[in-house]
Parts: sequence; structure tokens; C-alpha cells
Amino acid sequence: MPSSILTTTFPEGPQRNRALSVFSLFGALGYSSGLILGGLLTGIGWRWTFLMPVPLALLAVVVGALLIPRDHRTESGGQDPAGAITLTAGMLLAVYAVVTAPDLGWTDAATLATFGAAVVLLLAFVLIERRVRHPLVRFGILRQGTTIRANLSMVALMGAYLSFQFMMTLFLQDGRGWSPLRMAFALLPVGLIVAIGSPLASSTASGPRR
Repeated sequence: MPSSILTTTFPEGPQRNRALSVFSLFGALGYSSGLILGGLLTGIGWRWTFLMPVPLALLAVVVGALLIPRDHRTESGGQDPAGAITLTAGMLLAVYAVVTAPDLGWTDAATLATFGAAVVLLLAFVLIERRVRHPLVRFGILRQGTTIRANLSMVALMGAYLSFQFMMTLFLQDGRGWSPLRMAFALLPVGLIVAIGSPLASSTASGPRR
């Protein structure tokens, strides 16, 4: 996660606050510009919205590999490929089952089989994480109350916001006949507020200069 890289690279204090505010600023700018670009691309053809991020993501990987310093403290052999595969496959199957269930039926054999396969893969992920030397998820953190509350808060916040954005998009485009570009401009103030507020939050957290 980029935020994890920032918190481990910069010491706690003004430097970390400034780095996080810059990260939030560029994230908000990317969100805002992505809305407009996505609206334009959807007007041309919705498939373009899936094609265009690919070269940008590849460019980000290359630039990240060149600019982000390697953590030489990491032990060799610290990967967890089995955990990554089972977690990714399990989540993808779970999402696929939820998306296709309304058309196939919640009690359809294919739906139940997909849900079952997702559960098996996720259970396998849990077993792998409890045995592997370098797990992706250390379940010991779930015994920390502050970590649990922070993660539940983020789940509630992001779940509510993303659900609102999805439902609002369907309502305004399908119900009110808005174009994708008009819908993008309607959501644009959200990203602009974050982009403007991030530097202010950094200066507030850092305190007044002496």
C-alpha cells in the first residue's frame, strides 16, 4: 500500500504529515481528472474505461520500481504466493457470484457452486496465513482493539461512500437521463474538496511554525 510506504519511509511528525497530504492531494486530483476522463471515454464507448488504465498502471509500476527505494531490511524469501492466490481467487469468485446471482438465481446450482468455491478458497487462505512464515495478513493484529475499530470505521466509511456514488450514478444516468460527462461534473466537487483540504490539514497537523 502506498500509505504504508509513506509511513515507513518518513519519520512521524511534520515530514510524514506533509508526505501524506501530498499523497492525498494527488489521489484527489487523480479522482477528479479520472471522473472527467471517464465521462468522456464512456461517451465514446464504455470499454475504453477498462482499456485506458492499463498503460497508465504499467507506467506507474515502471516509475515506482525506478524511484521507490528498496527496503533492504526485508528478509529473503518473505513472499506468500499461496496466500495471494487463494485470497485473490476467493474474493473474485465471491464478487462474481454476487454479480451473477440476480440473473441466475440465488439458489441456482452455478451460484451455489461459485459461492462454495469462494468459501473454500478463503478458508484455505486463513489456514495458509496461520502456517506460513511470512503471511500477508497477521491475524494477531485482530487482537488490538484500536486496529479493529480503525478498520471497521474505514469499511463503514468507504462502503457507504462507494455505495452512495454507485447508486447515485445509476439514478441520475438511468433515471434522470444524465450523460456520463454531466454525472462526472456532479461528483467533481468531492475530489476538489479533498485536493484543497489536504494541504490545509497538513499545516494544521504540523502546528504553527516557530
